[in-house]
Amino acid sequence: MAGEQKVDGAWWDSAFARQGHTGWADQQVYAYDQPLRRASVARAIDAACPRLTGMAAADVGCGTGDFALMLASRGASVLAIDFSAAVLEVARRRGASVSAPMRFVCASATQIPAEAAAFDLVTSITVMQHLVRDEDLKLGMSELARVLKPDGRVVFLELAPPLPAPNRSPDGHVIERPPESWRAAFEAGGLAIDSEFPYPQYGITALRLFARAIDRVRGTTPTGATPAADSGGDAAPAGFKRRLLRAALWFARSLLLLISWPLDYLLRLQVPKRQRYYRLWILKKSQGGR
Repeated sequence: MAGEQKVDGAWWDSAFARQGHTGWADQQVYAYDQPLRRASVARAIDAACPRLTGMAAADVGCGTGDFALMLASRGASVLAIDFSAAVLEVARRRGASVSAPMRFVCASATQIPAEAAAFDLVTSITVMQHLVRDEDLKLGMSELARVLKPDGRVVFLELAPPLPAPNRSPDGHVIERPPESWRAAFEAGGLAIDSEFPYPQYGITALRLFARAIDRVRGTTPTGATPAADSGGDAAPAGFKRRLLRAALWFARSLLLLISWPLDYLLRLQVPKRQRYYRLWILKKSQGGR
């Protein structure tokens, strides 16, 4: 895939300046999904490594520090890396009051600044989807395997919808890969799936199906990697009818999230595999992992 666009720190700095975080650009979706993401990853961390006190952990692509702080709160010594200096500074300030040792380093997931077999647990939360070039993804997976101890685990959350082939977002900074592509990437990088951990996602799935329905009505191409972030129209509203349509779409999306909330947050029900948008895996080193 020669000539493909690479994600750089400046792009993330700009996104952070606009949004105040590095999650969904759509604030409505971010407010719904991020707490769910934190709770699900916390449960996966507890399952992957029940006792982290005194152990070494890394958060690859730490953003503003949610998961790095989660590791530190469990007593781990934490290395947190991110490509964006702006978001890393926020994470560093948040970690200043934590008693567990934490290091914050501006670095890429393709070149983790640590020795081989350094960590008992590594988290990688919606990071590798931004490595849009196949060669970068292979490097990133190999790095996860390299820094992981032989009996260590990786908690890995990514976009993995049931697509026939990988799908690039319109802005070029995100790529949705189907589960089969992720499994091939794990194998190529020296990792294997230990288990798939439950991740409730009825809200995100409902918004994705809603966006597809809108695309069919419009007669446009699918919205791709950011369906739930679309607010239902062009960037600039033109008149009362357009504003009314946007308000109706916002209300419909809000209603979908309201209906989905007890399914995701209270019952933690699982979406059928054929409709899953995210996959939360616990990974281990494969037989050939370095």
